[in-house]
Amino acid sequence: MLLLADAPGMPADDFGRARSPAGRTLVDAAAGQVPALDGLRAVRDERGWHWPGTSWRAGVSHTGPAGAVLLAEGTGIGVDLQRECRRPAALRWLGRVLAAGAAPGEDVPAPDLRTWAEVEALLKARGTAGRRPDRVPPPPARRPGWRECHDGLWLLSTSAAPAPPGTHLAVAADRPLAFRVRIQPHLSHRRSVRP
Repeated sequence: MLLLADAPGMPADDFGRARSPAGRTLVDAAAGQVPALDGLRAVRDERGWHWPGTSWRAGVSHTGPAGAVLLAEGTGIGVDLQRECRRPAALRWLGRVLAAGAAPGEDVPAPDLRTWAEVEALLKARGTAGRRPDRVPPPPARRPGWRECHDGLWLLSTSAAPAPPGTHLAVAADRPLAFRVRIQPHLSHRRSVRP
């Protein structure tokens, strides 16, 4: 299940930008819709969220008041959500690491925020999202549906409707997943409590 959430009224940072809903808030909201996870508490590790004693995993991402969380059973996953905004330094870094990770003669996509979302989702699925690598294989050429990547992961990217226009969603997994999308238009924010 993929939950796309909007959390209006999020607290603002010192610059007046809406803060993102906490990962735990998103994971708990999605898990509340899966009977197999009723009463269980998710924990985090280097590959994201999971429920001990089960094969369920969650990938989560948030940007401003928009959030996305994917729950899947028996597979590693990564999710990233990016809003269109100016990020010249980040896109320069992305261009460098994609060029360094490309095979000789391989086409390297122009760095944009949709490609950024794809790379972040793949890094999360690999369990390496906390590090900034010096090289990353470019994602496969865009086309509708799931695309197989160099290392056996699969990638799906699209616009993240009903999130604001210009929001990109990318999902990476060990295998193509069939999932249903749920929309939660008014996710209430509550402060996360660490276990």
